[in-house]
Amino acid sequence: MKLLHTAAIAIAMAQPVGGQERRPFRPYIEHASLLSKAKAWEGKYYRRGVACQCANWVGEVASSSGFSLPSGHSMARSWLDWGRPINISSLRPGDVVITWRGSRGGSSGHILIYLGSNECIHRPTQSKPVQRISLDIYKSKILGIRRPTRN
Repeated sequence: MKLLHTAAIAIAMAQPVGGQERRPFRPYIEHASLLSKAKAWEGKYYRRGVACQCANWVGEVASSSGFSLPSGHSMARSWLDWGRPINISSLRPGDVVITWRGSRGGSSGHILIYLGSNECIHRPTQSKPVQRISLDIYKSKILGIRRPTRN
């Protein structure tokens, strides 16, 4: 009887309280590789390719994680047609955030990889290493969010 009582307490403790989930969110299994490879770049300089842009860095992280790349992946705007479109309310670790630069009517210009807990990782400029940044800085500039998918 004591065993049943202990099991009932364990089940009750695992239930969400007030509709809230208590477990920490885990990324999709297929995105774990992408996240670990992106985090491995933190603090390092990315200087591969001709332009050495943020789009090239995201392309390297995605392709080394087994995801296919959009054609013209070195341009930020080409990432808007890649993967599956996601609303910001559905944002999960491993999603790619495409933002605009300049005026609101400006074109796409920067790409970040969402890490979770309102934090992203990106390659800011050629003179700075890959680093983490708050998504709040880019939230008003988001053009699209794409979820990587395997073909």
